[in-house]
Amino acid sequence: YAHAEERFARSLALARQLGNQNLTILLLTNLSWALRLQKKYDQARLLLQESIRLALAIGERRLLAFGQAAMGRLAFELGDYPAAQEWFHQSLQILRQIHETWGISGVLNDLGHTTLALGDSEGARQTFDELLHLAVAAGLPPRVLDALVGLAQLQLLVGEEEAALAALTHVIHHNRVQRETKERAERLLAQLAAQLTPEQMAQMVEAACEQPFEALLARYVQRAEEYTI
Repeated sequence: YAHAEERFARSLALARQLGNQNLTILLLTNLSWALRLQKKYDQARLLLQESIRLALAIGERRLLAFGQAAMGRLAFELGDYPAAQEWFHQSLQILRQIHETWGISGVLNDLGHTTLALGDSEGARQTFDELLHLAVAAGLPPRVLDALVGLAQLQLLVGEEEAALAALTHVIHHNRVQRETKERAERLLAQLAAQLTPEQMAQMVEAACEQPFEALLARYVQRAEEYTI
Protein backbone atom coordinates (compact mmCIF):
# COMPACT_ATOMS: atom_id res chain seq x y z
CA TYR A 1 0.00 0.00 0.00
CA ALA A 2 2.98 2.32 0.40
CA HIS A 3 3.58 2.02 -3.35
CA ALA A 4 -0.09 2.85 -4.02
CA GLU A 5 0.19 5.85 -1.70
CA GLU A 6 3.20 7.15 -3.61
CA ARG A 7 1.51 6.63 -6.98
CA PHE A 8 -1.75 8.31 -5.94
CA ALA A 9 0.15 11.21 -4.32
CA ARG A 10 2.04 11.91 -7.56
CA SER A 11 -1.17 11.73 -9.60
CA LEU A 12 -2.96 14.02 -7.14
CA ALA A 13 -0.22 16.62 -7.38
CA LEU A 14 -0.52 16.56 -11.17
CA ALA A 15 -4.32 16.83 -11.06
CA ARG A 16 -4.04 19.87 -8.78
CA GLN A 17 -1.49 21.44 -11.10
CA LEU A 18 -3.78 20.93 -14.09
CA GLY A 19 -6.78 22.28 -12.20
CA ASN A 20 -8.84 19.16 -12.89
CA GLN A 21 -11.29 19.22 -10.01
CA ASN A 22 -13.06 15.94 -10.72
CA LEU A 23 -9.79 14.05 -10.95
CA THR A 24 -8.53 15.80 -7.82
CA ILE A 25 -11.60 14.70 -5.86
CA LEU A 26 -11.27 11.12 -7.07
CA LEU A 27 -7.57 10.95 -6.27
CA LEU A 28 -8.09 12.43 -2.81
CA THR A 29 -10.45 9.54 -2.07
CA ASN A 30 -8.11 6.98 -3.62
CA LEU A 31 -5.12 8.28 -1.69
CA SER A 32 -7.15 8.17 1.53
CA TRP A 33 -7.82 4.49 0.82
CA ALA A 34 -4.09 3.74 0.65
CA LEU A 35 -3.47 5.72 3.83
CA ARG A 36 -6.31 4.02 5.72
CA LEU A 37 -4.96 0.59 4.89
CA GLN A 38 -1.63 1.69 6.39
CA LYS A 39 -3.50 2.92 9.49
CA LYS A 40 -2.65 6.55 8.75
CA TYR A 41 -6.11 7.51 9.86
CA ASP A 42 -5.66 11.23 10.55
CA GLN A 43 -4.13 11.84 7.13
CA ALA A 44 -6.86 9.81 5.46
CA ARG A 45 -9.58 11.80 7.23
CA LEU A 46 -8.11 15.14 6.15
CA LEU A 47 -8.03 14.05 2.52
CA LEU A 48 -11.61 12.80 2.65
CA GLN A 49 -12.80 16.02 4.23
CA GLU A 50 -11.22 17.92 1.35
CA SER A 51 -12.68 15.50 -1.19
CA ILE A 52 -16.19 15.92 0.21
CA ARG A 53 -15.83 19.70 0.46
CA LEU A 54 -14.72 19.98 -3.18
CA ALA A 55 -17.43 17.62 -4.42
CA LEU A 56 -20.08 19.68 -2.63
CA ALA A 57 -18.66 22.89 -4.06
CA ILE A 58 -18.96 21.74 -7.69
CA GLY A 59 -22.08 19.62 -7.24
CA GLU A 60 -20.39 16.34 -8.20
CA ARG A 61 -22.81 13.91 -6.52
CA ARG A 62 -21.22 10.65 -7.62
CA LEU A 63 -17.80 11.55 -6.27
CA LEU A 64 -19.42 13.01 -3.16
CA ALA A 65 -21.10 9.66 -2.49
CA PHE A 66 -17.79 7.84 -2.95
CA GLY A 67 -16.14 10.17 -0.47
CA GLN A 68 -18.94 9.67 2.05
CA ALA A 69 -18.65 5.89 1.69
CA ALA A 70 -14.90 6.14 2.25
CA MET A 71 -15.56 8.18 5.40
CA GLY A 72 -17.87 5.39 6.52
CA ARG A 73 -15.18 2.76 6.02
CA LEU A 74 -12.72 4.87 7.98
CA ALA A 75 -15.19 5.28 10.85
CA PHE A 76 -15.93 1.54 10.80
CA GLU A 77 -12.26 0.66 11.01
CA LEU A 78 -11.90 3.02 13.97
CA GLY A 79 -14.84 1.35 15.71
CA ASP A 80 -17.18 4.33 15.43
CA TYR A 81 -20.10 2.31 14.09
CA PRO A 82 -22.84 4.94 14.54
CA ALA A 83 -20.81 7.44 12.49
CA ALA A 84 -20.06 4.78 9.88
CA GLN A 85 -23.74 3.94 9.59
CA GLU A 86 -24.64 7.61 9.06
CA TRP A 87 -21.99 8.06 6.36
CA PHE A 88 -23.19 4.95 4.54
CA HIS A 89 -26.81 6.12 4.66
CA GLN A 90 -25.81 9.49 3.20
CA SER A 91 -23.83 7.81 0.44
CA LEU A 92 -26.63 5.37 -0.37
CA GLN A 93 -29.16 8.16 -0.67
CA ILE A 94 -27.15 9.76 -3.46
CA LEU A 95 -26.17 6.52 -5.17
CA ARG A 96 -29.80 5.41 -5.35
CA GLN A 97 -30.79 8.75 -6.89
CA ILE A 98 -28.19 8.45 -9.65
CA HIS A 99 -28.69 4.68 -10.10
CA GLU A 100 -25.03 3.80 -9.47
CA THR A 101 -25.58 0.04 -9.08
CA TRP A 102 -22.01 -1.03 -8.34
CA GLY A 103 -21.63 1.74 -5.79
CA ILE A 104 -24.96 0.89 -4.15
CA SER A 105 -23.96 -2.75 -3.81
CA GLY A 106 -20.63 -1.91 -2.21
CA VAL A 107 -22.17 0.45 0.32
CA LEU A 108 -24.93 -2.05 1.13
CA ASN A 109 -22.23 -4.57 1.99
CA ASP A 110 -20.47 -2.06 4.24
CA LEU A 111 -23.77 -1.04 5.82
CA GLY A 112 -24.71 -4.65 6.51
CA HIS A 113 -21.52 -5.31 8.46
CA THR A 114 -21.86 -2.00 10.28
CA THR A 115 -25.45 -2.76 11.26
CA LEU A 116 -24.36 -6.17 12.52
CA ALA A 117 -21.55 -4.57 14.52
CA LEU A 118 -24.19 -2.36 16.15
CA GLY A 119 -26.04 -5.50 17.28
CA ASP A 120 -28.97 -5.22 14.88
CA SER A 121 -29.06 -8.70 13.35
CA GLU A 122 -32.46 -8.21 11.72
CA GLY A 123 -31.40 -4.94 10.12
CA ALA A 124 -28.21 -6.59 8.89
CA ARG A 125 -30.17 -9.49 7.40
CA GLN A 126 -32.47 -7.13 5.52
CA THR A 127 -29.48 -5.25 4.16
CA PHE A 128 -27.65 -8.38 3.01
CA ASP A 129 -30.88 -9.73 1.48
CA GLU A 130 -31.25 -6.49 -0.50
CA LEU A 131 -27.64 -6.76 -1.59
CA LEU A 132 -28.13 -10.36 -2.69
CA HIS A 133 -31.19 -9.55 -4.82
CA LEU A 134 -29.51 -6.51 -6.36
CA ALA A 135 -26.31 -8.39 -7.14
CA VAL A 136 -28.13 -11.34 -8.70
CA ALA A 137 -30.41 -9.11 -10.78
CA ALA A 138 -27.54 -6.91 -11.98
CA GLY A 139 -25.15 -9.82 -12.63
CA LEU A 140 -22.47 -8.80 -10.12
CA PRO A 141 -20.76 -12.02 -8.94
CA PRO A 142 -18.34 -10.32 -6.50
CA ARG A 143 -21.26 -8.66 -4.73
CA VAL A 144 -23.24 -11.91 -4.66
CA LEU A 145 -20.31 -13.39 -2.75
CA ASP A 146 -20.25 -10.38 -0.42
CA ALA A 147 -23.90 -10.98 0.42
CA LEU A 148 -23.34 -14.68 1.03
CA VAL A 149 -20.56 -13.96 3.52
CA GLY A 150 -22.78 -11.52 5.40
CA LEU A 151 -25.68 -13.95 5.51
CA ALA A 152 -23.37 -16.80 6.55
CA GLN A 153 -22.08 -14.69 9.43
CA LEU A 154 -25.66 -14.23 10.59
CA GLN A 155 -26.24 -17.98 10.33
CA LEU A 156 -23.25 -18.63 12.56
CA LEU A 157 -24.79 -16.39 15.19
CA VAL A 158 -27.91 -18.57 15.36
CA GLY A 159 -26.14 -21.93 15.24
CA GLU A 160 -26.60 -22.78 11.55
CA GLU A 161 -22.97 -23.85 11.23
CA GLU A 162 -23.36 -26.36 8.40
CA ALA A 163 -25.21 -23.98 6.10
CA ALA A 164 -22.80 -21.15 6.88
CA LEU A 165 -19.77 -23.34 6.26
CA ALA A 166 -21.13 -24.41 2.87
CA ALA A 167 -21.55 -20.80 1.77
CA LEU A 168 -18.16 -19.70 3.08
CA THR A 169 -16.40 -22.66 1.47
CA HIS A 170 -17.88 -21.82 -1.93
CA VAL A 171 -16.99 -18.15 -1.51
CA ILE A 172 -13.29 -18.68 -0.81
CA HIS A 173 -12.95 -20.97 -3.84
CA HIS A 174 -14.93 -18.80 -6.25
CA ASN A 175 -12.91 -17.24 -9.07
CA ARG A 176 -14.70 -13.88 -8.75
CA VAL A 177 -14.19 -13.34 -5.03
CA GLN A 178 -12.49 -10.10 -3.97
CA ARG A 179 -9.59 -10.25 -1.56
CA GLU A 180 -11.35 -8.51 1.33
CA THR A 181 -14.36 -10.80 0.97
CA LYS A 182 -12.18 -13.90 0.86
CA GLU A 183 -10.26 -12.80 3.94
CA ARG A 184 -13.50 -12.18 5.85
CA ALA A 185 -14.79 -15.63 4.86
CA GLU A 186 -11.52 -17.24 5.91
CA ARG A 187 -11.69 -15.56 9.32
CA LEU A 188 -15.21 -16.86 9.85
CA LEU A 189 -14.18 -20.36 8.81
CA ALA A 190 -11.25 -20.24 11.22
CA GLN A 191 -13.61 -19.27 14.05
CA LEU A 192 -15.87 -22.18 13.16
CA ALA A 193 -12.96 -24.61 12.89
CA ALA A 194 -11.89 -23.68 16.43
CA GLN A 195 -15.23 -25.02 17.68
CA LEU A 196 -15.06 -28.35 15.82
CA THR A 197 -12.77 -31.33 15.68
CA PRO A 198 -10.63 -31.65 12.54
CA GLU A 199 -12.71 -34.66 11.51
CA GLN A 200 -15.97 -32.75 11.84
CA MET A 201 -14.59 -29.82 9.90
CA ALA A 202 -13.30 -32.08 7.11
CA GLN A 203 -16.65 -33.84 6.79
CA MET A 204 -18.56 -30.56 6.61
CA VAL A 205 -16.19 -29.11 4.02
CA GLU A 206 -16.48 -32.25 1.91
CA ALA A 207 -20.27 -32.09 2.06
CA ALA A 208 -20.17 -28.40 1.15
CA CYS A 209 -18.02 -29.03 -1.90
CA GLU A 210 -20.51 -31.61 -3.17
CA GLN A 211 -23.21 -28.94 -3.39
CA PRO A 212 -23.41 -27.05 -6.70
CA PHE A 213 -22.94 -23.35 -6.14
CA GLU A 214 -26.07 -22.54 -8.14
CA ALA A 215 -28.22 -24.70 -5.84
CA LEU A 216 -26.72 -23.10 -2.75
CA LEU A 217 -27.32 -19.61 -4.13
CA ALA A 218 -30.91 -20.46 -5.06
CA ARG A 219 -31.64 -21.44 -1.47
CA TYR A 220 -30.38 -18.11 -0.17
CA VAL A 221 -32.40 -16.19 -2.75
CA GLN A 222 -35.55 -18.16 -1.93
CA ARG A 223 -34.99 -17.68 1.78
CA ALA A 224 -34.64 -13.95 1.30
CA GLU A 225 -37.90 -13.84 -0.69
CA GLU A 226 -39.70 -15.75 2.06
CA TYR A 227 -38.53 -13.20 4.63
CA THR A 228 -39.65 -10.36 2.37
CA ILE A 229 -43.11 -11.86 1.93
